[in-house]
Amino acid sequence: MKGRASSTSNLTMHAKWTKIQSTINTKRIVILAIQETHLNAATADDLGRFFTKRLLIHNSPDPDRPGASAGVAFVLNKDIIVTDDYTITDLVPRRATMLSIDWHGSGCITLLNIYAPNDPKKHPKFWLDIETARTTAGLPRPNFLLGDFNLVEDALDRAPAHVDDKNTVKALVDFRTHLTLQDTWRHLNPDTKLFTFRGHHGSNYAKSRIDRIYTTTAQVENVFEWHSGLTSVPTDHAIVTVRFAPHDVPDTGKGRWMTPIYITNNDKFMQQLMQHGMILEQEMKSIEGSRTNSKNPQTLWTKFKNKLRQAIRDHTRQDLGKMQTKINKLQEDVDKLTQNPDFATNHDLRKQEQMLVAEIQHLENKRRANARNTAKARYHLQGKEMNKYWTGLNKTKKHRDIIKCLRIRDLNNPDAPPRYEKHFKRMAALARSYHDDLQSQGRDATRTPDEAHLNTEAVINSIPDDQQLPNNANTHLDQLITRMDVEEALRTSKNGTATGVDGCPYELWKKMHELYTKALKTGEQAFDIVGTLTRVFNDIQTHQVTEGTDFSLGWMCPIYKKKDKTDIANYRPITLLNTDYKIFTKALATQLARTVHTMVHPNQAGFIPGRSIFDQTRLAQAMINFAEAMDENGAIVALDQEKAYDKIDHEYLWKTLKKYNLPDEFIRTVKSLYETAYTKVAINGFFSCPYKVTRGVRQGDPLSCLLFDLATELLACMLRASPKLRRFKIPGIAEKVLVSLFANDTAIFLSEYDRYDDLTDILEKWCAASGAKFNINKTEIIPIGSIDHRRRILETRKIHPDDNGQLIDGINVATDGNPIRYLGRWIGNNVNNAQP
Repeated sequence: MKGRASSTSNLTMHAKWTKIQSTINTKRIVILAIQETHLNAATADDLGRFFTKRLLIHNSPDPDRPGASAGVAFVLNKDIIVTDDYTITDLVPRRATMLSIDWHGSGCITLLNIYAPNDPKKHPKFWLDIETARTTAGLPRPNFLLGDFNLVEDALDRAPAHVDDKNTVKALVDFRTHLTLQDTWRHLNPDTKLFTFRGHHGSNYAKSRIDRIYTTTAQVENVFEWHSGLTSVPTDHAIVTVRFAPHDVPDTGKGRWMTPIYITNNDKFMQQLMQHGMILEQEMKSIEGSRTNSKNPQTLWTKFKNKLRQAIRDHTRQDLGKMQTKINKLQEDVDKLTQNPDFATNHDLRKQEQMLVAEIQHLENKRRANARNTAKARYHLQGKEMNKYWTGLNKTKKHRDIIKCLRIRDLNNPDAPPRYEKHFKRMAALARSYHDDLQSQGRDATRTPDEAHLNTEAVINSIPDDQQLPNNANTHLDQLITRMDVEEALRTSKNGTATGVDGCPYELWKKMHELYTKALKTGEQAFDIVGTLTRVFNDIQTHQVTEGTDFSLGWMCPIYKKKDKTDIANYRPITLLNTDYKIFTKALATQLARTVHTMVHPNQAGFIPGRSIFDQTRLAQAMINFAEAMDENGAIVALDQEKAYDKIDHEYLWKTLKKYNLPDEFIRTVKSLYETAYTKVAINGFFSCPYKVTRGVRQGDPLSCLLFDLATELLACMLRASPKLRRFKIPGIAEKVLVSLFANDTAIFLSEYDRYDDLTDILEKWCAASGAKFNINKTEIIPIGSIDHRRRILETRKIHPDDNGQLIDGINVATDGNPIRYLGRWIGNNVNNAQP
């Protein structure tokens, strides 16, 4: 192709390269080798800047006539491959360039991109120059040799068939044999005719396979899915592609299916989905008064979602496949013609094939034009305002994390040599087992059952009367949620969020509600999605979650944090739930939020409406400044809970909610959601079988944040009720300062008279009851007050002189001038709180 503007197709340079980028994206090409680019250095640099977010372009121009002749280029897809570790060397300027790059962490691969001379007599010197330049530069042998060879090795690769110059062919054969390279596609298809270049002079139609990919014999087992075809890029050559996967690269699955958002803009198809909904409404009405465990609003809703997903799958397959079906049919006709024994000698057959290829090219151009027009329309609507679409255009895309292997944990023999699992299904099973087993770990084994019961009761009873709901409180928590609650929950749900296992996004339900609202205004009948969801949610509140509906099923996506990538413990478990589940729990959370202020002390600011994280950070820094100015000695203890949301014991949670005097109806609903909660783990796009959630509050659940606040509040109640902890009296603050929380981040303000031992005693009792655990290695302490006091704590590693022992080694005691990070802000003595 010519990389600059095309006089024949009226395309500008950028328009042509936009088509190249589209081809790369559509075909998921990682590395593209281009020949005859006709680009000079300035033009290539301009293209590199224009496509810098998505592509890395390296062009080797003609040094004598840059932009006017030849030129080869590599184009790397930044969306798929990391371009931090690569080298490109021009072996023969404008004719041959070599790329070495790390292939997804599995080792370095080397590709040689060539554009052979048109003059056969120049070929022997061309191949000799390449090998001389490679060995002189000390470069490795290429794993792949690809490009436009301007010759064929076999007469089968030309029509009309003829043998190329023997000396020219021998030069190539000698070159590739020396490098152990072979025409792997031809080895796999010894009798198949395939042509990548088509030309004609007058009525003479000529075809050839001059564009090829050679691989080393060692890579034969790692290449598959060979393909050659046309694209929307204006060129008389077909693109040749092959999929490469080294033996140590793990398999990747399809992940969970998701409804494509664009279908919500197809009103005709959305009306078909609405018809399915109206049938659902009729079925729900028909079972009123005759509910059974096998036939009720929940089971009908589950069947409806299954029908919905299948209809959407079928539609998208047909919608996207109409033009592809035409192209495939034409390609079949092309293949039949080329495999005809008389093709090489029959002029009419070659002419028919050329006409079919022209039609395929037309359809490819049409498909590209449709996609471009759709993209233009979306940009016109959404690309000129701050939104997720706009930020996505300007944000560097992160590469998908591939877990190559996981270490097999041998709890019975921890000193045994490490063993690793690479099979995708067994890796998913390992991750599942780890998270399932984690639920039973960290339980308090130092107390007898009776002692544990007494400790839990003491912790539960720490809630003061003024934080419990009165018996006559009108909280509406004992009532069924209303249509208005569901409508508000749906309206305020954020678009563009990841979906659960069912793949149904908020946008789908919102579009259905929009169509229902429009129909209501015109007096037409339509599916009432909000009314249906309300009926399903009310059925759950009345009869609890029906087993087998997977209403509470979630899927976990492990996100790498740091340290050893083979240890599943070093991955953050992100759980994603279905949107109908989240709409329901959001409606419940909205009800609870109206009364949570009376149950949770102002010391806790996490997820409580009207309270701010800035209050907590300002308080911490104010305490440091106040203590130094007034010589009020003490220490700030910043605690961090280990896997906080995953640790809360369910029985402890139910007892806590009961002690707060929340209505039984509300507690029963929440218990039902958790008793039927299961999670499956996804590794590289493959899912494990689900495991039952028996501990912790669920991530991604709008209700979980408030449940966690209520569970954690008992720790604050115990601290405030302790007669052994004095608190600080600060002018202008009515209540003495002792504890400050933002969800699981806890700061405790100890005076110089408080013993650290008394604090740890309270923490241990609460952890034993709740199932929580504090991460000692992340505990940090800031001495506050006079310089002498701060120095004493640093030297003795004791907050109070009478503490039984020194602070353990894992606890960081901040020195003056060295701040700690608390709730995203740097705080400490003698520091600028905006700087680390």
